[in-house]
Amino acid sequence: MSDETDTGDDAADDASTGETGTEIDDDGGPRAELQKTKERLEAEADRAVSEFDEGIVDLLAWLLDTETRARIYVYLRQHPPEHERRNRRRNRIVSEHRPRGAG
Repeated sequence: MSDETDTGDDAADDASTGETGTEIDDDGGPRAELQKTKERLEAEADRAVSEFDEGIVDLLAWLLDTETRARIYVYLRQHPPEHERRNRRRNRIVSEHRPRGAG
């Protein structure tokens, strides 16, 4: 028998192994179960990525908010508003002229 002789078995094998590109498994067999599992895993992976992204956004928002507050605090300590400077100056003058031992 020659190699080019087609007995028809190859066509049947191709259909059963899915070499046609897509498999149709209407009976709920193992391939259908695998497809369902694959879809469920993909959905869970998408959800996990989404939750991770939200977590990163929340962390960055907290970090930037905290950093912003710290910068404002440092700036105000280095550049107090005018009324704060007057109060500090007044408190310094009063404490310098206050008798020792007086609270």
